[in-house]
Amino acid sequence: MHKQFAVRAQQIKIFNNQNNVAVPVDLITASASGLDPYLSPSVAYYQAVRIAKGRRLTLHKIRHLIADNTERPFFSFLGEPVINVLKLNIALDVLEQSENAKIQ
Repeated sequence: MHKQFAVRAQQIKIFNNQNNVAVPVDLITASASGLDPYLSPSVAYYQAVRIAKGRRLTLHKIRHLIADNTERPFFSFLGEPVINVLKLNIALDVLEQSENAKIQ
């Protein structure tokens, strides 16, 4: 199992061009279905550079969206902050369309 995680971590580092940054554990492990609707802020921030480049947005704007879309637990001792992937992707789409409209 450790070898599988090491291979997966290396693939993630290459895909995200983050060879010198530790991969968040929850990016290496997967849910049983692979369709988990939430991710941790550390996973989102880890992928921020690739997302900014792919969407032609500034890293600052991507990080701001991640922070704005981070949901804190109702009681701080009852869980970890999470990000709803669908909501974040919608926010990214809106921002990308807005930025493209400014260019045209």
